[in-house]
This record gives sequence, C-alpha cells and structure tokens, in this order.
Amino acid sequence: MMSALNNYSAIKNRNLRDKIQEELRECTHLQEAAQKCARLFYEEFQESVVLTRLFVTLPFKDLPARDKTFVSDLASLREITNLLTDKTPVLSLLGTCGLRAEWNERYKSQGHLGIPLVSASFVESIPMVSRLMSDMGIGLDWFNEWEPNLVIKSLGRSAGVFYVRDAKTRVDQQNRKIVSAQDFVAAHDIKTVFGLGGSYLNGSFVTIIIFTREFVEQSQAEGFMLLVNAFKIATMRLVMQGAIFA
Repeated sequence: MMSALNNYSAIKNRNLRDKIQEELRECTHLQEAAQKCARLFYEEFQESVVLTRLFVTLPFKDLPARDKTFVSDLASLREITNLLTDKTPVLSLLGTCGLRAEWNERYKSQGHLGIPLVSASFVESIPMVSRLMSDMGIGLDWFNEWEPNLVIKSLGRSAGVFYVRDAKTRVDQQNRKIVSAQDFVAAHDIKTVFGLGGSYLNGSFVTIIIFTREFVEQSQAEGFMLLVNAFKIATMRLVMQGAIFA
C-alpha cells in the first residue's frame, strides 16, 4: 500500500528503516545499496514522491572512468579544470528512482552524475547544492583555505535536513530559485523538496534527496532522518572497505 509522506506514522517509519537494513545487508557494493535504497523509498511513497536520488561524496580518483569523464567535461565547461584534483570530493549520484523510466538509471541523469566540490564560488553557483550544504551544517568557509583534509573533516561532521517547502517559489539570498530546474518543477507539479544527510567515519557525506508532489512539513521531513541513518549503518562496512562500484 502506497503511503503519503505527511500521513506516515513513526511505527511505519521504523518498519521501513528495518526493511532498508534487511534488504541492503547482502549488497556487495555501495552503488548497489544506493540504488536499492532509492527504489525502496520511492516505492513506499510513490503516492507522494516524483523522484528520489541518493548522492555520496567520493574522491575524484575513485570514480569509474565514465564518471570521471562526465566530471572532467563539466569542469572544462565551467572553466574550473585547474581546480580539479584526484582528491577533489565529488557529489556522486549512486542511486535514483522515479516516475519516468530514465530516472531509474544513473547514467541517464541529465547533468547530475557528479558535481565536483572544487571551490566556494563554484558551489555557490549551484543554488540547490549551496543550500543543501548550508542546511546540513557544512558551509563553504573551508574553501577559503583549500586543504583536502579540512574538506573531509567538514563533510564528516555534517548531518541534518535540507528543506525547500515550495520548489516553485523559494529563492535564495541572490533571488535565484533554489530548485533551478523550473521546467522539471512545473512539468511534474513539484511541491516540497527535502534531503536527509549524514556522514561516514571516513568523512564521506551521504544525502537522500526527495522531490514530492505534496507540501511536506519540515517536522515531518526531519522524522525521516532515521532512514538515512539506516542506510549508513547498512553500508558502513562497504564504505570502509572501499567497495563502492561493481
């Protein structure tokens, strides 16, 4: 039975947490687990959710060749290639599930396969990523004195909820729409967008971002934090073993 996010009880939330941990137990790679988690969340809340995506920060050097090419091409397009190094953390799309068939395969993602976190100005140029990091308590101050270990420490302390109540109207301090893909928002009547984030022991940051077709209260969104925690617990061994991609 599909469930609306706003009507989801604490008991159902705990049951879904247990289901996530159970289904991810046999996964051998983080990407496999991320795809399963995105699918489980989407299927559970299909009445309310248009798209669910799961991202993890990974060093550029650890990405598959196809992902590296995407990130390198993006860096070239945005003229930040000189800032891209093997240690650059890349916000990498590992799991995706949604209304349209092409949203269920990460390599079919239009422009979101990997976002290199190379500088404060670059991150600030992407309103949703900038707000995500701010809401998760990461901030951008550590970019001013670039040091990879500082980046990892900053990401490693992050946790929280990214929240945009109305994707159609909410703007940032520069009067930009936080969810910049307004064609997507209009086409699928996106209302609230929220993300659940946390960190692994090695400093990698994980976030599940949910695009909904109903208004979700922030308090309700915060109640789903135990789901990202369940994902972290179920996949900690894979991250620490470096078992990221098949």
